[in-house]
Amino acid sequence: MRNISPDLSGKINKTSVSILREIDRIATKLDFPFFVIGATARDIILEHQFDIKPARATLDIDIGILVAEWDQFELLKDELFKLGKFNPSEKETQRLFYSGNYPIDIIPFGAIAKEDGSISWPPEHEFRMNVAGFQECYQHAISVKLSPIPAYLLGQLVTVKHGVYIGCPQIPRII
Repeated sequence: MRNISPDLSGKINKTSVSILREIDRIATKLDFPFFVIGATARDIILEHQFDIKPARATLDIDIGILVAEWDQFELLKDELFKLGKFNPSEKETQRLFYSGNYPIDIIPFGAIAKEDGSISWPPEHEFRMNVAGFQECYQHAISVKLSPIPAYLLGQLVTVKHGVYIGCPQIPRII
């Protein structure tokens, strides 16, 4: 992990910080590191660190969670539901809603993945997703301070274990 820590405290949407703080609290308790991935990660860094406005706003937060099996993924979701702030999606296994309005997609990676770097979603295991590279991004993350909780950034992904990690594909071309 690189020792670069831009301070973005107070610059990030308070709801996003609250969501990440709640996920971090549960993931830390369960010892499941996680990543903030996708457009939210990109927007946090580009907009708040480099003052580059996104072309379009993102409506969700995408998280990668390091787990060995589907039971751990379900345990994380169950613990988040117990908080009373997160609700499941009726249609999508990976999707939760925070306070009924804010979508969060949680994508498991790590030992849960097959040799080809893919996961297949229960119960039918028909829908597949490639999570190759998530572990490597976690190992090479860069620290970013979002609020009183630390965050970490790397290229495509960001992780959270005792903090929040963020990433986006544009960063390597900017830094």
